[in-house]
Amino acid sequence: AHRISTIEKMDKILFIDDGRLEAVGSHTELYDTNEKYRKMVDLQKLEALLQEEIHPSDSDHGSEEYKRLLCRNFLREFWQRVEEGGSEA
Repeated sequence: AHRISTIEKMDKILFIDDGRLEAVGSHTELYDTNEKYRKMVDLQKLEALLQEEIHPSDSDHGSEEYKRLLCRNFLREFWQRVEEGGSEA
């Protein structure tokens, strides 16, 4: 599977990059220990925020300003985690 949301609840995930087995573990284990996996997850989260559907009944939550706020918050949390962990994004 290519979407993290499809596999993140699995007991074991085989993370393959460029046809090579990079790591095996749960979503949390891979996220905490594998930089490539972590980057992929973070990019997919950001992509999901940017592509969030606009629902006419949710005028505030579908607005462009709301999407920008979500992205800013995500990026703030992402960089804060990078700084705290001392690893690169």
